[in-house]
Amino acid sequence: MGWLSDGYNWVKGLWSSDTATEVYNYSYTTMAYSLQQVGAVPSLVRSAVSHEPTQQLLSHLGRIAVEDLVPITLVNYANQLLQSSGQQYLDDYEDDTLLSAHTLLVSTLYLLQAATWAFKTRQQTQFLIRSAVLTIEAPGLVNEAHENPRFSICKKEECSTLRFAQGSVRDLVTYLATEGAISLLSYTPVIGGPLSSSLSVYHRGRYVLTVVLPEVCNRHQITYLKENSELALSLGLGHFASSSLVNSVIHSMTGIPLTLYGNQVEQLMLITHMLLAAYSATTCLDS
Repeated sequence: MGWLSDGYNWVKGLWSSDTATEVYNYSYTTMAYSLQQVGAVPSLVRSAVSHEPTQQLLSHLGRIAVEDLVPITLVNYANQLLQSSGQQYLDDYEDDTLLSAHTLLVSTLYLLQAATWAFKTRQQTQFLIRSAVLTIEAPGLVNEAHENPRFSICKKEECSTLRFAQGSVRDLVTYLATEGAISLLSYTPVIGGPLSSSLSVYHRGRYVLTVVLPEVCNRHQITYLKENSELALSLGLGHFASSSLVNSVIHSMTGIPLTLYGNQVEQLMLITHMLLAAYSATTCLDS
């Protein structure tokens, strides 16, 4: 039984009082940052009423939702209902005659499925392009919505405009690549779903935080993120909570399956959360 004793001592040493204190402090700081996001909601509402860049960003989001997300969701849902009803009829009334109502219905369902796929592909491509463009434009609009925190490190080291531009592109590419990797990870049996969801929370919070660091180049952003990971985690948790709330409201009001719109809603809420972070994170950054 010596190995049990050794294991117990190792775990006991790992979970020392210092470790427990660090975990407590990390959790407390993350929760405090999360509550600041709730407190920033009134500022966001006022900005949506009186601030032109905020109105412009929200207008773009609304257009994407109305012109892309809603049609994709409704057409897919209608197709699901028709396919289900048609298949149930075919199962109940089998008819192998070459020319019959059965054959006509089968052909119609195939054509409907093909037309739905073509429409969905077109609209999803348009949604991805529009949301990607808006994600690129969002930092400029977001950072006009509040007074930018002043960081002197990039000024002292004279970080060039080219470094800032390269960093913005690198942030977006890294975000999309990591999103793809996390999505692939979700297909891992048993642990894939919970693990990918956990990683996605911090990853998205980290990206939102880079957006509200307008005067910090990519290299110094990485340093700041390492030192303030609680803030990134809190932003990720805030995005997760707001996305879950919106998805739950849509599902409860319409009954449409979450799989038809959940990912798109999360993407739009990510951009929306950048606005909220612009207010809630500014206080943290200035402190």
